[in-house]
Formats: sequence, structure tokens, C-alpha cells
Amino acid sequence: MCQHGSRRRIGWGKVMHTCSRPSSYFKYTSAETASLILENKTLRWSSPLLFNDPFDVRIRLSFGLFDTSLREKFRDRWLELLRSPKDIPLRPGSTIDQDLINDPDCRLYLISHIDEMVDESLQEMAKYEKFMNETRYMPMLRQSRVLCKSEVPDSHLMWSHYSDFHKGVVLELGTSDPDSAWNGSRQVLYSDRSVIGFDNTRWIDYFCSVGPPPPGDSFADAHLLTKHNDWAYEKEWRTFWKGDADVPGIMDIPYEPHEIDAVYFGIRCSKQIRSDLMNKAAQSGIKPRYFSATFDEYRHSLVFEPYE
Repeated sequence: MCQHGSRRRIGWGKVMHTCSRPSSYFKYTSAETASLILENKTLRWSSPLLFNDPFDVRIRLSFGLFDTSLREKFRDRWLELLRSPKDIPLRPGSTIDQDLINDPDCRLYLISHIDEMVDESLQEMAKYEKFMNETRYMPMLRQSRVLCKSEVPDSHLMWSHYSDFHKGVVLELGTSDPDSAWNGSRQVLYSDRSVIGFDNTRWIDYFCSVGPPPPGDSFADAHLLTKHNDWAYEKEWRTFWKGDADVPGIMDIPYEPHEIDAVYFGIRCSKQIRSDLMNKAAQSGIKPRYFSATFDEYRHSLVFEPYE
């Protein structure tokens, strides 16, 4: 969905998710922000460079070249290829001479100098890392705007962190419209590692000149969609928009009234605020369902009851 009301989905590679796509997404917000969202019929999309977690969306693309495990895997793969009785199947366009690399004497020489060979290769990988940062990743970060959402409306922590200690609301964003921007959402992965996906066989084979280059977009995927395990409770999904500005910032992007399916009022949300928000929605032509959060009498959980 673009700033002028037309829609456009953004995709940089395959969607990285482990479960089916939710039928709805949930936006936690304060009552004050919800009032602006309903009145203006816009949602605020932020630059990833402005996220509150400095470890979220690394400022620099990293292949993990200084990870010992990567170096060892790279070294072991080269030794496996050089010791094989078969010719090494170099990929088309490789800068390595096919006849030379398959010459027995050359192989013995390379095996005896494997550590020097690996170090030189890692230096070339570092140059490629710098190239990807300067030409693709950093420009993309500066131009990107992201809408962050959750797949659940009942997270205690998120109600406290983002919905003003249960005094705010959660907006349910529906996906029934096939043209909705929400249908392009990408699932966030959680890990205790800051670099994901660069030490597997696919990458090792590529840098050994025997495999095709992995999709370039997977560089961005690993960084834009990976957060520390501590954030897993958010069950976050992200929708990306590529703007024209080449500097970090925010964009208030319009949505269609039917894309707001429901409004969930927090336990501490006052009657006056509820009435004001319902009036704002009606004035904007938004006709959501309304629910009120309440305590489950037997568990530490939230339940939602229809509210009129």
C-alpha cells in the first residue's frame, strides 16, 4: 500500500516463516495513537534504523567471516574437494582455472597450503561483503519503512509495553482483501545468533566456486527478519515498504477502512476513551467489531468479550 493509496507489495527473497500465515495481524498501540490512526486512516511505518532494539536490523550486513566455525567449514569443504578423485565441478563463470584445479600436482600444492588459500578466499569474501553493504544493503535500509505487527492480541507484555499498561488498544488488521499490504507480511525469526544463514553448505559451496550464488535477497532476509530470542514473545510479522527517501524516517501510509477488522480495548481503557475511539472510527467510515479485555478467572490470561 503506497502513500497515495495504491497498493504495492515489497519482497526481498523468500518469506521466512515456520507456521501458516495468520488470518489477522494485531497492532498494539496507546489510545492517543489509536485515535490518530482512526481519524487519519493512516498507520505509521518506521525506518528500521530507528527501531528501539539496537541489535534489531544490524546496521551493517555481516557474513560472519570472523566466526571460527565458518572458517573451519570452508577449510574442510576445500579439502574434501581437493582430495576427491573426481574433477571439481566449478560453476560457470568461476575465475578458477578448471584444468589447473584438477591437476594432481596442483591439488597437492593447494592441500599443503590450505590455510593460506582459505585466508585469501576469506579476504575476497570480505570485499564482497563490503560491496553488498555499499550497493545493496545500506541503500535498502535507508529507503525501507516497516510496519511491525503481532500474530496474537493477548500478550501481557505487549499490552504493557506498547498499549500503555493496558490503557490502550489493539487493532486487528484483516487480510481478507487479497490486495491488502498485510498479505505481504514476513515472519520474524528468533535466534541467539546475530548472523543467520551464512555458514551453511549453500554459502560454502558458493565461495568454493562449486555452487551457484544464493539469492541475493537472502542477505537482507537474514538481517531484517532475525531478532534475539528474548523478543520471541512478540510473535512479530513485518510488512516492508520501499520509499523514495534515502534517509531514515517515518511515513504515515493510508489504509482502507475495511482493513481494520476489530478494536480490542484494554482492561484499564476508560469508558470515555472507548466512546471517543468508536466515534472516531464511525466518522472515518471504519466499521470494526469491538471487544473488551477482561481477566480469566482461573488462569493468568486475557479473554475478550464483545463490546457495544
